[in-house]
Amino acid sequence: MKVVGDIPSGLSGPAIPDVGLKDLLGLLPGACGIALVTFAEAIGPARVLASKHRYEVDANQELIGLGAANLGAGLFRGLSVGCSLSKSAANDAAGARTQMPSLLAAALLALVALFFTPLFRTLPEATLAAIVVLATAGMMDVKQMRRLFTLRRTDFLLAMGALLSVLVLDVLPGLMVSVGLSVAFLVWRASQPRLSELGRVPGTLDFADIHRRPAPLRVPGLLILRPNEGIFFANATALRDAVIAHVDQSSAPVHTVLLDLEVTADLDVPGADMLGELKESLDQRDITLMLSRVLAPTQALLDRTGVTDRLGDGDLQPQTLNGVIEYLTRRAHHSEEEWALIRDGLHRLGELVDEAHDSSEDEAERRRLEQLRRTLARLDTSHGPPK
Repeated sequence: MKVVGDIPSGLSGPAIPDVGLKDLLGLLPGACGIALVTFAEAIGPARVLASKHRYEVDANQELIGLGAANLGAGLFRGLSVGCSLSKSAANDAAGARTQMPSLLAAALLALVALFFTPLFRTLPEATLAAIVVLATAGMMDVKQMRRLFTLRRTDFLLAMGALLSVLVLDVLPGLMVSVGLSVAFLVWRASQPRLSELGRVPGTLDFADIHRRPAPLRVPGLLILRPNEGIFFANATALRDAVIAHVDQSSAPVHTVLLDLEVTADLDVPGADMLGELKESLDQRDITLMLSRVLAPTQALLDRTGVTDRLGDGDLQPQTLNGVIEYLTRRAHHSEEEWALIRDGLHRLGELVDEAHDSSEDEAERRRLEQLRRTLARLDTSHGPPK
């Protein structure tokens, strides 16, 4: 049976590491990798234990603590310091709830290193392995894995990939593989062109995915699309192709495409160039491109790349409803669906006037609102498709 064997005793004294600039440059890539993996290994168990015991973890404080510990280890000629999953699990299984057990463990470790290392010479390595296995087994959440499998298979596969990587490759290489899998999946998911076609919710001026129930109403000739991911270099071309495919597959002629850019918080240059190319492609089909809900950083880049200047007057709208209204004002004749939208708009405006009328205490203002209410009522009865 393998035993621990002889363990050197004593503690190293403090000393400034004798490392030159050339050595620092050589150590830098490895140091960055160790820092990344160490932080990932530290924050994972910390969040698991925080969730278990219902407290919050400050990632910045964790990083400061790791940095201070590694600074001390460097001054005392020690190895890089990180969080140990097995030791954290053993500490939690022993009932530790504060920082005091860690301080006591450090003090006892110093005493053992100075005076008691010979006592552990014949300790079987299997004993240490049993302690690690028993402690880490308590952190296996089979119920959560079953929940991931039921709710979303992709999350379950990523979790299983992380578990198998740690078991097969050890903790640090397993974490690197897990991070790589997560980043690869994130890029793949963001690169997929997922578009939602929007329609007007019946009886309102709100717009929602046409696959909702009750089914929202399409505005004839107007294709309203919302990218469900932010537009950036990885999905720009595929997103342009998806918009063109929606136009080509539409059962009714499309005169205008209205893109809702609410989720694009920070557009990059390839994304802006794609919008310019999409404008040209739609112009060749005699179709107008309109943009709505453009956030300030996206608007700024569109201005700098010249895309804003290429759009027509009124083709950049603050809200999707504003874009629909702009489209309707350009139409010489309106269909039954468009008249229904106009009537719903008048109804909503009438509701707002009623609310203002009931809450107003100024008599002159109430008379003005009453006159406006009668005007809206006449418009509601007179507006409709021609007989």
